[in-house]
Amino acid sequence: METSLYRFTWPMPYRVSAREEDAGVSAVNLTGSGGELLFIQCPRKLPPLEEMGSSDQKIVEINQTTRTVLLEYAFDRKMWRQRHTVRQVGGLDLVVSMQAPFEIFERFERDVAPVLSSLEAMRGD
Repeated sequence: METSLYRFTWPMPYRVSAREEDAGVSAVNLTGSGGELLFIQCPRKLPPLEEMGSSDQKIVEINQTTRTVLLEYAFDRKMWRQRHTVRQVGGLDLVVSMQAPFEIFERFERDVAPVLSSLEAMRGD
């Protein structure tokens, strides 16, 4: 999958859809049939890992070495998990965010691992 800023391996069987571009940053969503969602952002200002969650989310784990934060929260009477991973790609700090219901989160993380391992900047002409 390629955008104007980065490319990555698209993990089947997840659906891909484009989001509106925000300030010139290409964005895509990968979604699954169980509510799984992966999206990549390029924030203007990167917040500290401990500030990447919202007030209704509980921090489960922060790993400064891998630049990840794992969060847990309730939504629609289910427990969910969300992980934000910061990757520097071509001089940009990208935040790869994935979320899924608690019971399928680990499988989803394994399924979308190729996104993180293959993420690279698009080369300019």
